[in-house]
Amino acid sequence: MADQLAARRARFAREAANPAPAPVRTMAWAGGKMTSNKDTALRKFLARKGDSLSEEQRAAARAAQTHATCAPPPNVLRTTAGNTLARPDATRATAPKPDPRDAKLRKKLGEIEALEARRAAGEPLEKNQLEKIGRKGELLAQMA
Repeated sequence: MADQLAARRARFAREAANPAPAPVRTMAWAGGKMTSNKDTALRKFLARKGDSLSEEQRAAARAAQTHATCAPPPNVLRTTAGNTLARPDATRATAPKPDPRDAKLRKKLGEIEALEARRAAGEPLEKNQLEKIGRKGELLAQMA
């Protein structure tokens, strides 16, 4: 038993002296966003095939040709390799974000209108519901 413990200590001492290398972090594709040249490859393939195309393949060739002659959308940038990159659209106007307080006030006013409709229908309301209806003017002033 003592020999086993000594052998075990010796093994752990050797392993501690030579630690395992740290793992290297790698990316699957370090070249950025991957793009496809599917249309270009299809056009080249169909050009090589020539007259031996079926009718479906000819239709696909015509569709690929018209797709290639179309101008790219204004937010797409063509590179020299024929790849496309999305270009940020600086001219696009951003809509102002609505104030969350306005949304809360609109919700409360909607609840008050529902309570008023219930009161108009003759349904009895609780005291706190009547107080809420009384705050309608205050809420309308806050909205303005």
